[in-house]
Amino acid sequence: MEHRPDNVETGIANMDSMLGGGIPTRSQVLIAGGPGTGKTLLAFEILYRAAVNGTPCAFITLDERSENVLKNVKSTFTALKEVDKLVEKGMIVVQGEDSALKISANTESETSYSLGNLVSDAEAIVKSNNAKIAVIDSLSFLKLMLGTSILFNKMVASLVSNMRRLGVTAIFTTDIPYYSRKKIKFSQELLLFDGLLALYNFDSSDKPKLEMEVIKMRGSNHYRKLSHYEITQAGITLE
Repeated sequence: MEHRPDNVETGIANMDSMLGGGIPTRSQVLIAGGPGTGKTLLAFEILYRAAVNGTPCAFITLDERSENVLKNVKSTFTALKEVDKLVEKGMIVVQGEDSALKISANTESETSYSLGNLVSDAEAIVKSNNAKIAVIDSLSFLKLMLGTSILFNKMVASLVSNMRRLGVTAIFTTDIPYYSRKKIKFSQELLLFDGLLALYNFDSSDKPKLEMEVIKMRGSNHYRKLSHYEITQAGITLE
C-alpha cells in the first residue's frame, strides 16, 4: 500500500495496509482488548518505530510506573535495541503515573484531583518533547479510580478534546472483557474516537489465537476482516 503523507505509519508489517495506509494524522484512536492481547505493547511499538524515524513521542502511563512499562517492553521485544537510547535522547518520554495516583473519587461531582489537573498534566508531558504521537495507557484505570460513568466520560472527553486541540495523533488503550465483536458494548465514550482497533484472544487447546480488527477508522479505507497477529521478540507480526 502506498504511503499517504497525511497518515502516521505504524511501521508494523502489514498493519499499515490493514489500516488503509496508516493512522490518519491527528486522529484519536482507541485500542481495546482483553488481558494478554498486547494492547500496551502494540501502542508502544508504534511509538518506538515512529521515534526511530525521528518523530518525538510521549507515553502517558496511568496504571504502571514508567520503569515497569519500559522493563515489560524490553523483556518482550528483546530485538528492539534502541528503547533506552530513544528515552535518553528524549525522543520517547514515559511519564504520568504520579498524576494518576492523585485521582480518588469523592462524589459524583468532584474529585480530590480534578479532571483539569490530569488533562493539563498530560498536555505538559506532550509538550515536554513536542510529541507528535502520544499514547495514554489505560482508560480502564481511570474508570476504576473514578468510580462513576459520568466522571469517567467527562475525563475521556476532556483528554480526547485536548489531544485533538494540540494536534497530536493519540492512541488510547482500554480493556474489554469480550472475545468477539458481537459482544462488545459500544459505550458512549467509544463514540469520541476517530478510530477503534479491537484485539481478541480466542483460546484454543494449545495456545491463544490473537486476532485484530479495525472496527472504524475515519478517513481511511481500512480492512474489514479479522487479521491474525503474534507477539514476538521482534515486535508485533501481522498476517
